Amino acid sequence: MKMFIKAAVCLSLAFSATSARAFPVLHVDASAGIGGDGSSWEAAMARLEWALDAAAQPGSDVTEIWVAAGSYAPAESGGDVTSSFVLVDGVSLYGGFAGWETQRDQRDPVTNVSLLTGDIEGDGSRLSFHVLIGNDLSSATVIDGFTVTLGIGDDGSGAGIGGVGGAGAGMLLINSSPVINNCYFHDNKARIGSAVYVQGGDPVFNNCNFEHNWSARSGEGGGIYAIAETGSMSLTVNDSVFLFNAVTQGHYATGHGAGIYSGTGVNLNVTDTYFEGNFTWHNNSFGNGTTGGGITHLGDSAVITNCDFIENYSNLGAGIYTAGDMTIADCRFRGNKAVHAVTCAGFDCPGEVPDITSGYGGGVFGYIYSNVNIINSTIAGNWSAKRGGGAVLTGTITNSILWANRVPSPLPGEDPILPVRIQVEGAVEFFYSDIEGLLQTIPGEDPINPDDFPTDFELDPMFVETPQVSELGGLIAAGDVHLLPGSPCIDAGDNTAVPANVTHDLDGLQRFVDDPDTADTGNGSAPIVDLGSFEFQVDTPCTGDLNNDGSVDQADLGILLAAYQNNDSGDIDGDGDTDQADLGALLALYGNPCN
Repeated sequence: MKMFIKAAVCLSLAFSATSARAFPVLHVDASAGIGGDGSSWEAAMARLEWALDAAAQPGSDVTEIWVAAGSYAPAESGGDVTSSFVLVDGVSLYGGFAGWETQRDQRDPVTNVSLLTGDIEGDGSRLSFHVLIGNDLSSATVIDGFTVTLGIGDDGSGAGIGGVGGAGAGMLLINSSPVINNCYFHDNKARIGSAVYVQGGDPVFNNCNFEHNWSARSGEGGGIYAIAETGSMSLTVNDSVFLFNAVTQGHYATGHGAGIYSGTGVNLNVTDTYFEGNFTWHNNSFGNGTTGGGITHLGDSAVITNCDFIENYSNLGAGIYTAGDMTIADCRFRGNKAVHAVTCAGFDCPGEVPDITSGYGGGVFGYIYSNVNIINSTIAGNWSAKRGGGAVLTGTITNSILWANRVPSPLPGEDPILPVRIQVEGAVEFFYSDIEGLLQTIPGEDPINPDDFPTDFELDPMFVETPQVSELGGLIAAGDVHLLPGSPCIDAGDNTAVPANVTHDLDGLQRFVDDPDTADTGNGSAPIVDLGSFEFQVDTPCTGDLNNDGSVDQADLGILLAAYQNNDSGDIDGDGDTDQADLGALLALYGNPCN
């Protein structure tokens, strides 16, 4: 019986490899029988690796592989743990099909989960080293609509990329530039790049989630690890989420970038992405402190736009650590915590251990030789064990708010802390920003001259609710850093400093909004941009909606007719009375909801 099944599988593979040349789309369904050629759902292949093998054959016409809901491992039970789904250049994979669709846009990856798992036996006993592998892939290769889980990196031998612990448990990309859309990477484990390892190329990730991936054994890059093989490369991440990823330091200078590790030669671009609860753990080892709960960037340049960094954890730069030049625009940092590293306690520790540099930059830490520019961002409610509860950097802070960040109070006998250094420390220039403690000084010292900060101030920003942080870094109240009416941060920024690509605030609402009740104190022509990551939105009456219920309907028509030629309560065109022109305007809008 086993011999018959083996022969049938071989026959299926041979037939599929030949016939696939005539099919631009192959269909894969885990519930299908053996022998399908992939030409339709009725003749679907049962295993994804068979379809990939067929697509890789010389002369193949395959450009897409459609994968129905189901669980797919890269090898059958008893198969080799080095087996992977080997991607083919120019062949795109689409998951999320129910198994009846004739058009790609009919699929639903949320409802119909196409699971790519490293769990070969189905019981967690034997896991694939890499669920997906791509070599020399171009941007014509799209991976869209999959859940990728339970890759393990290696077997502990250290024979593969990354040494002991391995790399790229979920996806290993070498010199590749695929487009990865709508994918969910979770519970993958390796030393570096647990979910995704990238070495060279220019990959793009859109609308992907990275959750509970763990880089252990001197880990780096729990979600994504990227490094240029030679020269430079780019890593682009859009509209994505990094939740509760972790890296653990083993020895020396490791333990970085729980969400993203962007290494040598990488140009990083991250937009509209959310980082929460990612942490790097200093494992009582001899060496540097861990960095970048959300992002560690050691590459060439980085642009971080419209991103949220919430309650991430590290020794340096709990939200972001960068040793390369970086621009941060339209971002919020809240509840991030840069803790003090414990010195070496392991069996191989030397007799004396120096103090480890740690506990700086709750929100952001920029290495001294990097240039960091922060624009239209709110850094509030963060904590660090030493200085710079909000940020430590060399560079500029513009159109931003740093408020309610905290460090521990000095112990008896310790020098008092200059108030502004609680919020930010470093060689920083401020422009059009609201910085708590900016003009305060230590008792007994000379006062700070406000003329040194002609465009800046230290006024209560009037948040809807100010975040509160405890002495030891606990987030007592998350707060709400949207601005209340009357805030001094409204219409107070510099329009010329806003990057051209920043047209909306962190809520996705219009970035430049004029508040008629607030004097313009910023720079530029109205509307003047607000400070911080959220623009104060002015309620605009909906034309024709006379009762303010959100639509123009029968009730509004009744109000207008009752006021017709009697009073101005039905005045739509603003001429002071209710007449034929108003009736015509309302009828033109009738039945429309307010935007």
